[in-house]
Amino acid sequence: MTYGLKYSAKAQAEFIKAFNYYEDQTIGLGERFGDCIDQKIIKIINNPYAYPGKRAGLRECWAKDFPFLIVYSISEKSKLITIASIFHTSRNPRKKYRK
Repeated sequence: MTYGLKYSAKAQAEFIKAFNYYEDQTIGLGERFGDCIDQKIIKIINNPYAYPGKRAGLRECWAKDFPFLIVYSISEKSKLITIASIFHTSRNPRKKYRK
């Protein structure tokens, strides 16, 4: 079953901040980060229920090779996956589910 994809403003900002940080560290590392996130999001779209549900209808997918979780929700009614957060795991975990 095909799902649409939407990013929250928070997730977009977190992604851009992380991408820029990694790119500033080493040229090309930001691209690697972006590719890693993109690959995981493709897996989420293809099988959104493969990753554990956590809280308030949100699920988490670990981004391999980088210390980030992709926090997302699924709307069966509209067949839409919403990326709520690209969350760095060193941050306070309570902030993971805030909008």
